Amino acid sequence: MNGKNGIKLNKGMTIIEILVVMLIFMVIASIGFSAINNFKVGSELASGSAQFENMVKTVQNNARNNVVSRANPEGVGSTSEEIFNTQIHGYLIYFSGNSYEVRSCKRLSGVGVEGWYDCSTVEPLQSQPIESVNFNSPGGSTGSVACNGILYENKTGRMNILTGISSPSSLNQINPSSNLTGSECDVEVSHVQKGSSGRVHNYKFETDGNIFREID
Repeated sequence: MNGKNGIKLNKGMTIIEILVVMLIFMVIASIGFSAINNFKVGSELASGSAQFENMVKTVQNNARNNVVSRANPEGVGSTSEEIFNTQIHGYLIYFSGNSYEVRSCKRLSGVGVEGWYDCSTVEPLQSQPIESVNFNSPGGSTGSVACNGILYENKTGRMNILTGISSPSSLNQINPSSNLTGSECDVEVSHVQKGSSGRVHNYKFETDGNIFREID
């Protein structure tokens, strides 16, 4: 089509052409968003797994070195009763829901509970678990072994597997002869968006050799 001065003018885009261009942009944006989201999920999962590994090693070292509880910074008292009441005998990594927490434990004394553990005191963590990452010990058909937590004894750093206590309210009376008899435990670390069907990090705790390791 020619204008008044003989110059050829281009036709405007049709609705179909506009829709095609918009569709192309939508596809490209969708691919880009998916890639960005996958990168974000992978980064959060890697960070959560590394954080979990560091936490376990810190708890074990604190127990082995008899580190004073951060929840009881005043330390020990002067009388034998005060010393017993403030002394820490172990640290517990407790799997609560899809996350974890660290608790300090004291040995109980008295009729019927002699030598039991009271792990009712929650310890402050150096860094909180990442909310978008799940930490649990599911057990199941894959052959993994479930547990409720890992207790490290002070001075020795010896590992104990906690079972049979799914409620935090029962952590004030842990019976070693019935609740700390497990030999191994598997923990799965996954992202909330993907769950077990996505990329996961699996860890195993073994009392034989005091071993904590990542498994395939």
